[in-house]
Amino acid sequence: MKVKRQNQDALLQMRLDKQTMLSWSRLVQSYNALPGCFKGFFTPFMTNSIPFPYCVFTPAFEGVHVRSSEKLVCKLDQEVAILTRTGKGFEELRYPLERISYAKIRNSLLDSSITINGFTNQGNLATTTILFNSVSNDLFTPILEYIRSVAVGEREGETIQNAEIDKFNKWSELNFKFMNYAKRSLLGREKVIQTILQSEIKIVTFSLFGIKFSKTISPTHAIILSDRELILIREEHLLGGEKFGGAWIYIALEQIESLTLNAKEDGLLALSIELRNHESFESLLQDSARSEIEQLQVRFTELHG
Repeated sequence: MKVKRQNQDALLQMRLDKQTMLSWSRLVQSYNALPGCFKGFFTPFMTNSIPFPYCVFTPAFEGVHVRSSEKLVCKLDQEVAILTRTGKGFEELRYPLERISYAKIRNSLLDSSITINGFTNQGNLATTTILFNSVSNDLFTPILEYIRSVAVGEREGETIQNAEIDKFNKWSELNFKFMNYAKRSLLGREKVIQTILQSEIKIVTFSLFGIKFSKTISPTHAIILSDRELILIREEHLLGGEKFGGAWIYIALEQIESLTLNAKEDGLLALSIELRNHESFESLLQDSARSEIEQLQVRFTELHG
């Protein structure tokens, strides 16, 4: 009986493992391997003998408070196509690389995502987020690098220069995790011009019996100005405040309209990053970082021309 129970447990585990793997994204390398609903999109490829592109299929995904339909993400000639399943068919969005305003990758222990924002080939401003199981992170690296290649000019065989990576060694004692986050954010031969590391900002909400209670109003984050991009790195938190991962936003310098510094309450500063598509990001910083921020603004203006 014991052996039979062990065999049943093993079979159940195999089924659970298989079910889990079905939730992972996968690389699609041929027309025949495509889910049926997406095959119509690739008919011109077959008819005109065009090489099958790099494609990642993401199954319907349900994460923490989020869900997503089946998607196919493809690297095409100077654009990224995203196909979303709708019943037996699909909706199509194509983002020309030069019109992508920013790309965001979010990695966590639970689930991950990649977001693309920009103008489609039809001239409409759009944002698409693809959710996926974190074990599939590496499949999306070529997509992210393809988007960034327009700004960074990365080419096959180019490697990140050690001298640029070493510029983040000064963060080792301040925040070892963010030092590594920053080092892995560089691509190709881009050069680091200015960096700012801001620790978590908390404010006291109330006191009770001499005990002060506070809340986080801004997570630990970093701003990296390279000669090609502005890179924003932010720590991700669960609703309960537990730290569980990070998010990287990559913005080509040519997509940025301006960097504006404004004073906030409690001696804080807000750096507003205005994009040419009229969207914006805001970083909350302590006043002690004022000189670093002002220097970043100057260096950005020099690079921006």
